Amino acid sequence: MARRGAGVFTGFVRTASAQPGQTGRAFRAAYGAGPAGLGGAYETWLASWA
Repeated sequence: MARRGAGVFTGFVRTASAQPGQTGRAFRAAYGAGPAGLGGAYETWLASWA
C-alpha cells in the first residue's frame, strides 16, 4: 500500500468485494502483479530491512 497509496488499495478492496472470485484479477489490475508473483519482491523488501 505504501507505494501505490490508500486510494489504490481502497479501489482494490471495492473491486474484489463487488466481484467475488475475481480477487486475483482485481489485485493484478491495482498492483500490476498477481499475488503469487509478489514473493520475490517481498523477500527483497525484507532483506532491505536486515
